[in-house]
Amino acid sequence: MQQLPSHAHEVPANGPAVVTQFLDVETPEMRSLYEKAKRDQWNASSDIDWDSGLAPDCGILPDGLIDIYGTPYWERMSAAERLQLNRHFSAWRISQLMYGEQFALMVCGQIANAVPGIDAKFFMATQVMDEARHSEVLARYLYEKVGVTYPLTSNLSDMFDRVLETPLWYLKTVGTQLVAETLAVSLFRMLADHSPDPLISQICRRILADESLLDVMVGTVLAETTTMGVRFHFVERRKLERSVTSVATPYGPVSVKVCSLDGIRRLAPEYEDCARLARRHEVPIQAVYAAARSAIPEE
Repeated sequence: MQQLPSHAHEVPANGPAVVTQFLDVETPEMRSLYEKAKRDQWNASSDIDWDSGLAPDCGILPDGLIDIYGTPYWERMSAAERLQLNRHFSAWRISQLMYGEQFALMVCGQIANAVPGIDAKFFMATQVMDEARHSEVLARYLYEKVGVTYPLTSNLSDMFDRVLETPLWYLKTVGTQLVAETLAVSLFRMLADHSPDPLISQICRRILADESLLDVMVGTVLAETTTMGVRFHFVERRKLERSVTSVATPYGPVSVKVCSLDGIRRLAPEYEDCARLARRHEVPIQAVYAAARSAIPEE
């Protein structure tokens, strides 16, 4: 048995490898997806503007998404401490995304082995490349720009191992898409739309363009197995009620999202307003953000 480094572990992942001797088109729809996937490939080294961020005074996640935001602990922190917390909290979240993309890479390789049709094999090969690229781009961002990574959490590690271990490729497909990818996509979308850092926003927009594959993957299950359907389980979400107000700052008016539920109240200045005023006055975004926070009246 090979000697593994301390940061790696082995998963007993035995499964079938189906070899076909018919390589002509069997499923035109799947072959069309393969062609589209080839066309849409991008290069993390040359297609990302690595010089566009991360600015020294810039957070990664919006402050309002940090667990202690708005609490007395947050209010007692200096601006430098808040920035440091934002960087580390964000690095922890993005680290889990990075490991998740590596997991998806490995599962897609297993599925490419196990599916019987050549069109599905070809398509899954492009997904291996997509997941490799996502792992690469997130790792480069963390190592080169943020300068810190965090270990894979034990609950995610256990879940990834179980999916890798199962010999049933259609369970790997559904497990990966409905559990790992669905959770990841929501965070990618939030970073793409709301991160103060234009570099991670750019990266996540690229990743999201590759991740709209749930229907495709479920379609693979239906096309390549005798199952009569795939069962989805939906969950109910309870969220804070939202409204928008405006506050006056020395730099100009800033819109503020006000979220409340059962006595909980959270406030978040709109990033786009803060960024626009920061550019106009040539000051850090955090300065505008802090001014907006200070201008919000206490209830």
